[in-house]
Amino acid sequence: MAVYLSIPDFKPTEAAKLWLAKLNLGIRLRDNQGHESRGLLIPVIQFELMDLQPRDLSSYGTSRMLEDSLFSQADPTQWVAMFPVPPQARGFALLIANPDRKAGQPASVEVDLGR
Repeated sequence: MAVYLSIPDFKPTEAAKLWLAKLNLGIRLRDNQGHESRGLLIPVIQFELMDLQPRDLSSYGTSRMLEDSLFSQADPTQWVAMFPVPPQARGFALLIANPDRKAGQPASVEVDLGR
């Protein structure tokens, strides 16, 4: 399962990369049977290229042109959390631990995805 996440104002600084690594460790998916799986965050542009065939890349010319295009189009605020789930699983909730909890903030959030 893939869940799109938007992280507003994310800038790829060293501190932000550490925060993102903490977020990645604290993201899980739970089904209606209580089974949980850990997620993996990847940039949206990488996710969109996963199913491309070599013929789909022909318009980019050389591999260097493809690489330059990816870096220029990448949006550091757009991510995809990927989760392995069995085909029969239903009733999903996204669980996210707060990677940089401040006083008065929740330790985690749960988002009902339905499905």
